Amino acid sequence: MRDTHNTLRRIHVPSSTAPPFSERGDIGDGTQERIVNPELIAHLIKRHGILLCGLSDARDNFCFVRHHPWFWHVLVTVGGAGEIWNAERQEWERCETNDAYVAPPDIPHAYRLAPGGESWQIAWVHLVAGALPVRAAYPTRIVADGNALAVSIRGLHTELVTAGTADPLISESWVALVRAYATRLCTMAASVQSGVPLGDPRLVRLYNEVAADPAHPWTLEELAERARVSTEHLRRLCRTEGLESPLRRVTELRMRHAAALLSSGFYTVERAALRVGYTNAFAFSTA
Repeated sequence: MRDTHNTLRRIHVPSSTAPPFSERGDIGDGTQERIVNPELIAHLIKRHGILLCGLSDARDNFCFVRHHPWFWHVLVTVGGAGEIWNAERQEWERCETNDAYVAPPDIPHAYRLAPGGESWQIAWVHLVAGALPVRAAYPTRIVADGNALAVSIRGLHTELVTAGTADPLISESWVALVRAYATRLCTMAASVQSGVPLGDPRLVRLYNEVAADPAHPWTLEELAERARVSTEHLRRLCRTEGLESPLRRVTELRMRHAAALLSSGFYTVERAALRVGYTNAFAFSTA
């Protein structure tokens, strides 16, 4: 059974080594998993941008470290406790019930069973990089009830594995729910990164775009155009949401993204500055 699990989850472990840890993919001794085999419903999975999803009851030595993930990774805690790597603080952070962990493509992430813990029950989904209508700049832990996602994955797995002949309509419904709940969590994570409450969708969409492309030469006029408001109205919206100014928020997002890049160990100050839109390290340091 363990060989089957590792075969199904080969996309977890690209071959590479880089700080802060060596790449690793280990489901752990005694870990039990229910993985939705994408080959059984390939047409549905591809249509909804899902690569793989499953439920894990993680035990000893469960740990995944990915330096170059090419997919969205969405994880929710159903029971027990694990840890996720906080690159900005350079430390492991608890991930417990009502916590979700959302990691975008191309940015290193890591998670494991909490040291000394007996088990960590999680539901997880991998999504195609371009499958979601939102973007995020770095892995984020958010407070969220993940039971809906877990129930959807469990329902899909049950329909495919224990129901004999899977009903196409029911399977389609479960897959759509998995995609919808995963998208909701990614949207929440993107909102946390943009620093804008979910209450004003115009600012959420706008600063999600900025966070996803910090190197773009953003101007006040373009920000207002993207938000479909006047420049003065954009200023008022920002003040209402407690933001200093539209362009100041751009700078804050660039700094946050740069901090995540530097903490990952892959970037020098010069490279991080260029990645977030500054011509050199000096311009970055005086922003």
